[in-house]
Amino acid sequence: MRALGFMKTCSACLIVLAAAACGGPAANNLAGNETAPAAANDVAAPAGNAANEAAPAANAAAAAQAPYQASGSEPFWSLTIGGGQLVYDPADGPDIRIATPPRQPIANGYRYVAPEITVEVVHTRCQAENEQFYADTVRVHVGDVNGEGCGE
Repeated sequence: MRALGFMKTCSACLIVLAAAACGGPAANNLAGNETAPAAANDVAAPAGNAANEAAPAANAAAAAQAPYQASGSEPFWSLTIGGGQLVYDPADGPDIRIATPPRQPIANGYRYVAPEITVEVVHTRCQAENEQFYADTVRVHVGDVNGEGCGE
């Protein structure tokens, strides 16, 4: 019953599990079988499955590793933060590619500061020119150029 461990809060499921453990009618015809497989009678198995319990952690880790993307216009630029790198790509100049500086907290967001660039991510809804909405407003400061855009 390891795969059914998530059903522990369903009262109807508990009846099915109890009947299966007793060899009652619910034990029959599981997945089209005449009788329940031997493993289905194993009600002493732990409620969780290590693979199922690890899945949310793996998803959170994957999300944490997904690069942060932002872009803006006037001047046009794009920004990617991930894999230990911060990459700023202005439309009319050379890219800035640096190791991601430490994240500094600011009001409702955070900031990255390096000699070449400062990036502020503020958690306020942002609408891009293409009419899409994004979770964050992003400001980029490179020398005397300041840009604002959206990211998530």
